[in-house]
Amino acid sequence: MSQSVEFVEVTIISIDSLGRGVGYLADGTIVVVNGAKVGETVKAKVKFKTIIQGRKVIVADKV
Repeated sequence: MSQSVEFVEVTIISIDSLGRGVGYLADGTIVVVNGAKVGETVKAKVKFKTIIQGRKVIVADKV
């Protein structure tokens, strides 16, 4: 059984308390990217998706 790899592209607009970059997709999904800096538009490999307080959140690693 193989698992597909998913990527997202997002512009980082802030940094969270753990130093990860944060941006938003057009549908309002929050994207948290390890290794990203404010102002960068990054392609990131999705690690996992979750829902926190009713909002979709994607955690990803910068490619």
